[in-house]
Amino acid sequence: MKPNRFGTISLRAAFIAGVLCCVCMGAAYKVVTNLQDLSNVKLPAAPTNGDALVYNSTLGAWTNGVVSGGGGGILTSNGFGTNVSIYSSGTTNRPIYINGGTQTNSNPVQIETTWNNAAVTFDAYNVAVTDTASGSSSTLSKWTVGGNTQMKLSKAGRLEVGASGVGAVFDGSGNATIASFVWITGTKVQLYDSGSLAWSSSLMYGAADIAMRRNAAGVLELDSGTTGIANRGTILAAKYTGRAGTSTASFNASGTVYQSITAVGNGGTGEDDLITQTIAANVLAVNGDRLRITSVVYFATNANNKEVKLYWNGVNIYTSTGGGAPSACTAVYETIITRTGAATQNIYTKVNSDDVNWTRSMASFVTGSAALSGAVTTKLTGEATDTNDIIQKELLVEYLPAP
Repeated sequence: MKPNRFGTISLRAAFIAGVLCCVCMGAAYKVVTNLQDLSNVKLPAAPTNGDALVYNSTLGAWTNGVVSGGGGGILTSNGFGTNVSIYSSGTTNRPIYINGGTQTNSNPVQIETTWNNAAVTFDAYNVAVTDTASGSSSTLSKWTVGGNTQMKLSKAGRLEVGASGVGAVFDGSGNATIASFVWITGTKVQLYDSGSLAWSSSLMYGAADIAMRRNAAGVLELDSGTTGIANRGTILAAKYTGRAGTSTASFNASGTVYQSITAVGNGGTGEDDLITQTIAANVLAVNGDRLRITSVVYFATNANNKEVKLYWNGVNIYTSTGGGAPSACTAVYETIITRTGAATQNIYTKVNSDDVNWTRSMASFVTGSAALSGAVTTKLTGEATDTNDIIQKELLVEYLPAP
């Protein structure tokens, strides 16, 4: 052997790692990895299973020294300063090991190289697997500490980091699960039952001062970062519930459901529809839910009789004659419809006007029987003599949820 001729091989660190790998492939080699002076390398005779590490003095390189009886773990270098290969030949199921033994100082396994070509995309580490047949849980790489897996990458591209249930999983299909509480997919971010989205005014790990979390089925809670506090708010389905001041009393937020500001007048004699509005099914979903319907009506300047009627589900629930001839005035009709059952309602209407010669304030109460699981129509009609004797200027429908 001529070990002194090999002292100039490049990729020195990679070659050292290769030697360490080969040593542990079933052969009882002890290798000194001082490549500047290989005279100290002691290679015993190859074992009977055919393992070999051979230096070719003619080629000046380590070669595949297969001995009779089969091949073994081989370290090769195809010439000076090119590449080094480690492989198992001749038989199957031959593992390759790097065993650093017991360390009392930090001596990491290192691969050192220099990239020096801007036109080349380099790979520092490459694993190429031909998957002829393997179990579905096979991994391309796995890291363990004390026998516990800390990170692994499956052949399907599934990356698991940390212990099961507390780490993160990236499934290779655009989805991720973090600590079993957060699931991220292409269309949503989903939190587990007790998870929350929280914000802090200081550092990322600072105490949260506002949070959003699941309170119960269909209920979203907004609070100051702690569950169960008095001043939290909840969103039930599409309904927002807040706290009244700092008390324990709650309120459900209301809002405009429909509005029309396009004026509609009557068309001469006879009863004519003014503004008509269809209320969607299930707007009044629970008993105590209410609608407030406000209509603003203008009466022309003349002595013609003018009559306004309010309809709910095709039934006349209020008629306003006011003495017969309101003139040059405005009247506001406000109707409250309260759900008392799936097909029953309390209906209260009041009217205010600025005509001193007409009844200035009126009120009435009736019950309704509209099936609230379906759409319901409400409208105002006007009956007078001339066109535009009665003009409905505006319609406003507000939703007032039950407490």
